[in-house]
Amino acid sequence: MAPAKHGHLRRYERGVAEERLRKELVVMRRDLFEEKIPGHSLLSPQALMPTTLLERIVDLAHYGQLSTLDDVERELTWAYADTWGPRILELIEKFCPVQDKIN
Repeated sequence: MAPAKHGHLRRYERGVAEERLRKELVVMRRDLFEEKIPGHSLLSPQALMPTTLLERIVDLAHYGQLSTLDDVERELTWAYADTWGPRILELIEKFCPVQDKIN
């Protein structure tokens, strides 16, 4: 297995695809929260998926670095990477497909 690439990514200007992906990831985060912590809670959805992680997913998707579940598990240090990774990949495929990446 390749080592994790938790380094910094080059700056870029987010386009419509990245913003749509981000918006859908926020919805997914809320769904995850409602599944894991149903009802009212003092916690917020960010407790299960921090905004920094959400932003990293968008950035990695922009550069085409998340195309398999192995990529998700390697690139994201997150307890739910194995269970929610397939959903993340579906969203990337829908809003920010890897085959569209030229970088």
